[in-house]
Formats: sequence, structure tokens, C-alpha cells
Amino acid sequence: MRELSLIFRPRRGQRLVNSNNALRLGASALLSLSLLALLEDIAARQHWINAVKFPPAGAICEETLRLLLQGELTTPLLDTLLNGLVALTLAIVTGFALGMALGSQRWLFHLLTPVIEFIRPVPATALIPLVILAIGADASGAIFLTVFGTLWQVLPLFIDGSRQIDPMALEVAQVYRLPRLSCFLYIRLPALWATLKTAIRIGGGAALVLLISMEYLAGIDGIGKEVSVAYSGGNYLRMYACVVVTLVLSVAMNLLLSLWSAKTPAGGAA
Repeated sequence: MRELSLIFRPRRGQRLVNSNNALRLGASALLSLSLLALLEDIAARQHWINAVKFPPAGAICEETLRLLLQGELTTPLLDTLLNGLVALTLAIVTGFALGMALGSQRWLFHLLTPVIEFIRPVPATALIPLVILAIGADASGAIFLTVFGTLWQVLPLFIDGSRQIDPMALEVAQVYRLPRLSCFLYIRLPALWATLKTAIRIGGGAALVLLISMEYLAGIDGIGKEVSVAYSGGNYLRMYACVVVTLVLSVAMNLLLSLWSAKTPAGGAA
């Protein structure tokens, strides 16, 4: 079985993000944000800008630490992370299954492509009123909308990846009369491993953005709702503190996924 799984080799064009490059990119982004925060802090304290709507960066950092240390953002963060994880998992599983089917069956691909191309450009946020009416302004509605939006980000990757599987490997599997499960585990899954990692990295960022947007616009429990409530109440310091937490969460998640994608060998387990 192992020999069959080694027939496929990922193309050189499917590059993995190098871990050193990911760390350099993260350090550069951190340095740039620090310089911008320093400039904003000086401008706010010198009253060059409206210090009420744009509090000094130092005060925002203090408020962020206070909220984190007192645990006021623990529950919203857990709600966002849990719902995001569920939505990302559902989107990846659905996209993987659909991508395998559409990539391996040409008649199904030609049949469903017009429908997919019609639905895919629709912004997920435009469906928020419909989702609220049909499902409700709760975690279920947020997860559904996040899955819907994330699915169209990862589905093309799986379709393209499944169509690049070496047909010789599949023919050998047919000659040896391998069961479908063995064919999937030893041929299709190793061939799509690099695609799967890329889909998780891209889908993770998309899912987080969509989920926080849904929380903000629909008032669903999560860090997005905290930003909305603080903005509505005119508490700009708390609002920016929540935005900082959201930014750190997004950057950390993207950096971790990039490092995982770079260090995990293609065709192997994590």
C-alpha cells in the first residue's frame, strides 16, 4: 500500500510557506504596527487628532491588558473561537467532499459549475438579514453564514487538487482492486495533503473575518458584539481594545497556520 501512496508527488509549483519567511513577515508586521501606534499616540497626546474618538495607543494597550487580566473578554473570545472552529471544520469537510466529487466526475463538474459560479460571488454579509430571518441571530446563524462564505474560498482548491491526482495511481489501484477506503487513504488523501493545508490556512482567516462581521452586525455573542456594543455606547477606548484583541487573534492564528503549513511535510501527517 505504501508504494501506491508514493506514486503521487506534489508539483513543485505548490510551494509551502517557509517558516523563516513567516517569522520575518510577522516580525516586520509587528514592527510596522508598533511604529504606527507610536505615531498615533504622539498625535493624540498632542491633540493633533481627536483624542476622544482616537485615544492614545498607550491608553488602548492599558485598557486591553485590563480587560484581559480581569477576564471581561474571556467568554466573548471563547465564543468566537469555538464557533469559528466549528464553522471552519464544517467548511473544510464539505469543501473536501464536494471538491473530490467535482474533480473526479467530469459530468458532475459541468452540471454544477454554473450553479457554483452563480452563488460564489454573492457576499456572505449580504445574506445576514436572510440568515437572521431563516435561522436566527444566534450561534447557529453565525456558523451557517461563516460556513457558506468560507466554503467558496476552499472549494476551488479542492477541485483543482483532486483533478491533479496522478491517473496512473488510480489505474494501479483499480488493477489491484483496492477498496475505496484504501484508495482514499493511500492515494487520494496523500495527494491532497498539501491542498488541505493550504485550504485550512486560507479558510481559517476567511472564517474569522466572516464570523466577527456577523457578530458585529447581528449582535451575536462574541468579540464582534463587544466591538459593536462599545461603539454604540461611545466607549471608544473599550472598542479599540476589543479591536486590538481581534487583530492579535487574527495575526497569531495566521502565523501559526503558516508555520504549521511550512513545517508539516507534504504527503505526511502533521
